[in-house]
Amino acid sequence: MRIDARLGLPAGVQGPDQWEEDWGRYLPLDHVICRDVDGTPHTVGKFVWPWTAYTAYHKKLLLHFFYWKPSRGKWVSDAQEITPAREARMRELQFLMTRQIYYGNECAPATLYNKLSILHLVALYAEARSYSVYEVLTQTALLDACGASLPDYAMEAWISWVRFLRQLDPQTQLGFSIAPAKLWKDVQRRAKEYNANCRQFPPLPTRVYAALINNLSAELDDIEANKSRLLAALGEAVTEYRQANATRTTRDIAICTNLIEKHRLVGFFKRRGYKKVSYPLRTLACAVGEIFQMCKLQIHVFSGMRNAEAVHLPYHCIASEEGLHGRKHCLILGSTTKFNKGRRLRTKWITTERDGFRAIRLAQDFAALIYDVLGISPSEAEELKDSYPLFPSISYLPWVRRGTLQEGNIKVAGWGLAHLGNTPLSRLCPLLQEEDIAELEEIDPFRSWREEPKFAVGQRWPLTTHQLRRSLAVYANASGLVRLSSLRRQLQHITREMTLYYGRGST
Repeated sequence: MRIDARLGLPAGVQGPDQWEEDWGRYLPLDHVICRDVDGTPHTVGKFVWPWTAYTAYHKKLLLHFFYWKPSRGKWVSDAQEITPAREARMRELQFLMTRQIYYGNECAPATLYNKLSILHLVALYAEARSYSVYEVLTQTALLDACGASLPDYAMEAWISWVRFLRQLDPQTQLGFSIAPAKLWKDVQRRAKEYNANCRQFPPLPTRVYAALINNLSAELDDIEANKSRLLAALGEAVTEYRQANATRTTRDIAICTNLIEKHRLVGFFKRRGYKKVSYPLRTLACAVGEIFQMCKLQIHVFSGMRNAEAVHLPYHCIASEEGLHGRKHCLILGSTTKFNKGRRLRTKWITTERDGFRAIRLAQDFAALIYDVLGISPSEAEELKDSYPLFPSISYLPWVRRGTLQEGNIKVAGWGLAHLGNTPLSRLCPLLQEEDIAELEEIDPFRSWREEPKFAVGQRWPLTTHQLRRSLAVYANASGLVRLSSLRRQLQHITREMTLYYGRGST
């Protein structure tokens, strides 16, 4: 009998090899556990399993077993670091992860990554006391002590692991029995308390919300007023840089400064905090990145989509359809991976021509220049359009270009609001006033708003994209004009209760 890995694979991607049941409980070290997008195999014996091909957007994701190393970063280890005891624990973690991959419920790649992160903590606990992971799992005293040592945020995942391992056949699937836990109720209590204390993303107070919407509109006005000159300057910069680079006489500061002055863009850049007399070419690249951010924020405000959903919008994402009474509905066409085991699922959001479509068309104009630099025309074909994002990385501009281009796998602009900087955020978000804190207390009177420094009077509102989603839910629900079923579809929620939770403040 052969066992398939329980993975939802993206189209065209090869999964792990099947498990021949007569091999017993252990997979051979040369068994293929994963493959790259191009089909390159990786075996169980390796201490890093590249899982990138199995993510919805081929975002880099590595399952690594260097449990004493940071979760993120490079895991090039000195051979002396991998002692026989450490290698044995790493093999134990690999054994447990193969249980998840072949016997567990189908997990999204990010979920598997998080499950492995919990095993890292277990292995660290075992190493600190010179035990194996097997001993921790099979001795009641060690199992209880390990659970007690884990941080509160890990409780729910630890419970999930122990329950999953208990479900496996001790003889044919696991090879041992999980020890009974005497302090299990304490673990469950900590998990419940942690979840109860998790704070929702706050909605923006109405004054802050209105200011953000108005300021975003003013930003787009300014970008549109200077769009033709910006695109002309960028186009000339690409040409001049390539010519200068070909003759090895690149003077990027002179190129950029001359073009900014030639196209009368000095005021535009000063308004964005660029006060230098001489501008390097990266100034133009940063301007494109900031324009993408402003457009993306506008899309969040007028759609309520999640961050990843907006980041991965395809270049061709606009559609209109006739509704009842001859009304025109403006639709943003994209995809979501939420509640779909990490796989892409086609979906759409309602927006407006004046606000949502405006931001998309503006982003398309600057994305088109980057695609032109690459010599690519974004395809509208349904099966191909996801390969051409609305927000391609600015690293494809020739003076910042890094890495090689893979046709059909264009990198997205992968920065968050933290990369936007304080100057743009200061133009968008006002300082908090007493009335704003009072309004937050009305929305959620059970949260100690005044004890959180980031919400102090005089601080700038700490904007995140998910707050815009929550704000849309709260104010749409409060208006009484939007049906709950419509709001649920707009937010891509799987249940009615989730939408109620989002839209009703503390209740």
